[in-house]
Amino acid sequence: MAGFPSSPIAPETEAAWRFYMDTLEEVRRDVLGHELSRDPTIRAQALYFLQMHQQTAFAKYIAPRQAYPNLNIHLEFMPFEITTGQSNPDFLYRWTYLDGARTYRMWGRLGTTRWTDIQVSNGHWGDTTMEPLGNYTLEAFEADADGAYEIVVSADPQPGNWIRLDRNARNNTVLIRETWCDWEGERGVEMHIEALGLRGDEPIVYDEGEFNQRLRAAARFMRYSADFSIRTTRRILDSAPVNAFPPAPEPDPNRPRVGGSNPQGNFQFMAYDIKPDEVLIIETDPPKAKYWGISLGDVWFASIDYTYHHSSLNDAQAAVDSDGKIRFVLAHQDPGVANWLDVVGTGFGIVLFRRYLVEQPTVPDTRLVKLADLRAALPPDTATMTPAQRKALVERRKRASLARYGF
Repeated sequence: MAGFPSSPIAPETEAAWRFYMDTLEEVRRDVLGHELSRDPTIRAQALYFLQMHQQTAFAKYIAPRQAYPNLNIHLEFMPFEITTGQSNPDFLYRWTYLDGARTYRMWGRLGTTRWTDIQVSNGHWGDTTMEPLGNYTLEAFEADADGAYEIVVSADPQPGNWIRLDRNARNNTVLIRETWCDWEGERGVEMHIEALGLRGDEPIVYDEGEFNQRLRAAARFMRYSADFSIRTTRRILDSAPVNAFPPAPEPDPNRPRVGGSNPQGNFQFMAYDIKPDEVLIIETDPPKAKYWGISLGDVWFASIDYTYHHSSLNDAQAAVDSDGKIRFVLAHQDPGVANWLDVVGTGFGIVLFRRYLVEQPTVPDTRLVKLADLRAALPPDTATMTPAQRKALVERRKRASLARYGF
């Protein structure tokens, strides 16, 4: 370009970019070349996975300015566009990334949602080290009569409300899960964050060395995410036949953490495979838990759309039968029962049954039956829903889901 002297690319920058592109190509080959990607629908989901995880890698490693944090909602998850890790339809997630050498102030006002968990670790997926630092319940912190609260977030202990960081970690991850059970009737938490004691010269634009480090971290995140998805789906398929949950593992307080999962959660996965003329009945006792919910995802651990479709239910939404059991029905088309889980055109995928702070988890039973035989397979008084009622319910779900994101 006229007026600009030519400048060769610095070797370190060329190497970092090549590492990113080579990693992306490796992930592309692994995902599109996977045996499951022989199916054209799953292959299309894989293509979306590749694009979505590049965006997520940017949000986690390139975008954050630890001196100028925000409680990020839209970069990490969206109502249906970005659902990495089979994001929970009942959670509004917030993320921020903090420098352990700094002190931060978090403040806001409590809402009427059931539970807000704040999970802190000294890194994130794909980092060479990642250790949990603690889980905190927002509602357990001191607040005034109007629900206003203030929390100090730092490595040094503080009197009153305090969340601990790792001083030596430049990218402490704070993941906030706000639990919405009554999507329409609850009022959300107000939350803000800022760094204290800014010098005034903290950079907005990174230097080349910093950017190269972040680009390499973004690549490692994509590698980790692909490996996690492939490995976890393989484990699910190997641990039980399709359309059945595996046996519950023995309690193990030393069980390894899975990525950034919540240690207070109990997670049961099942692979489902149903044809258009079939339905899968999942039967369980209502879990005694702080919260539970069931949702569907694809084999790459993206959530099946829950904003425009009836593909998830929680403990405030599901109908309980007169015998005290809950029966969910996975089906391609609306079977006219209240607890339908819409597979949204994807006959093969993953069921995730989440239970937080559960007393004694049990394994749900499953039955695959023909759609024509469904009513005979359910109790006579199973709650039903007309097409008009379903249409109105899905419309309300859509509005409530979008409203959580400010849309």
